[in-house]
Amino acid sequence: MKREKKKIGNEVPNTRAERTRKPKKKMNSGAVTLVILLVIAIIFLLGPTLIKTVTGTMTSTDILKTGIIEDSFNTKAIIIREEEQVISEITGTCISTYQEGEKVPRKATVATVIDSASQDQLNQIKSLNVRISQAKDDIMNNKDFVNEELKTVDEEILRNAVAFSDMHSEGSFANYSQIKKNIDILLDQKKDLKSSDSATSSYLEQLTVQREKVENTIKGKMKNVLNENPGVVSYVLDGFETEYTPQILGNVSVAGFEKMVSDINSGSKKAPDNAYVKIVTGLDYYLVCSVESSNVTGMKKGDLLDIRINDKNMIINVEIDSISIDGKDAVVVFKSGKALSKITSLRLVDIDVISKYVNGIRVPRKALMNVNNIEYTGRIAIIRSGYVYYADVKILAMNAEYAIIENLNAEADVTVKLNDFIVIDPTKVSEGQIV
Repeated sequence: MKREKKKIGNEVPNTRAERTRKPKKKMNSGAVTLVILLVIAIIFLLGPTLIKTVTGTMTSTDILKTGIIEDSFNTKAIIIREEEQVISEITGTCISTYQEGEKVPRKATVATVIDSASQDQLNQIKSLNVRISQAKDDIMNNKDFVNEELKTVDEEILRNAVAFSDMHSEGSFANYSQIKKNIDILLDQKKDLKSSDSATSSYLEQLTVQREKVENTIKGKMKNVLNENPGVVSYVLDGFETEYTPQILGNVSVAGFEKMVSDINSGSKKAPDNAYVKIVTGLDYYLVCSVESSNVTGMKKGDLLDIRINDKNMIINVEIDSISIDGKDAVVVFKSGKALSKITSLRLVDIDVISKYVNGIRVPRKALMNVNNIEYTGRIAIIRSGYVYYADVKILAMNAEYAIIENLNAEADVTVKLNDFIVIDPTKVSEGQIV
């Protein structure tokens, strides 16, 4: 019978595995408690954030910065100006002689009208005009090239002439034949260059003579159109030139304006068949529009402001010429003399009326809550030390995307200041929430 070996004290293990095995250490109760408290603290502080991150509902934030926005409203406007139709003696194809919006003197040939029966000759003239224009460009380019080449050839001729003179002074004629050969070659090159320049000019002369011949064949069927008064020329007519004049502005009502817009959109008016040109004779023009009367609260005749004509993406300075209140709506007339030449082709335009530019703390409009459109107040959610606080603000200006704000009460417990973190969508949080 095998007897068990009794373990005594710190007996050395018999096997290698037993000798290398590390004894398990027991964690004391104090350390366990510390770890548990640390885990609870981490969950308490980061739990909500971790949950929102995992579920995709992390709160979007922004930083308050300064910015500028426009205090403006959008509307349609009709352009009214002093303009007159220029009537041609015949109908046919109109060839403009000025650029759209260009200033012209009195009795200028603002267009040439060619009888429709002469369309083939007209097409020939147009084709010749293109070729003549190209020939002129070629002459200019060739002239520059020829001048540079002639300069280089003359310099080479001079250099060889100096070499010949030096050779003669020294009494050495070993290179005489080579120098003479060089000069002869250079003279031939110079002759060819001048001949090339002359040929290009000759080609232009041929085209010009050819165009004159075609023009002579239709001279009796071609009439020049002359204007009676100086002004700005336009080749875009809509038939309202004699109807929509500054004389009607005092009689435009809200209903009348809407009918004018309808008539323009429907194209109910047409210019006479033999009216190809109009002349804007007045220095000023007017933009008349119908808007909600609340949009012009505080405005008065003589006020200066800016208007953006969205059709041209440009801003012009205007003066309020008149405001006529009609219940909840108003007819407003703006007067300007700016950029007249750029809008001669326009009648009905989309505009933004900019009453002022406001500078201050800019926030996304959707960051505002409890907006009061009468008192222009609201609230925003700001973040301090990881907690959400609400601050009451005054809205100085607002457009579709942004608002300019300031503190409603500078002495309040919670106020806004630059570089504050704000919640972009305050409906996703509540006051006191950790974010």
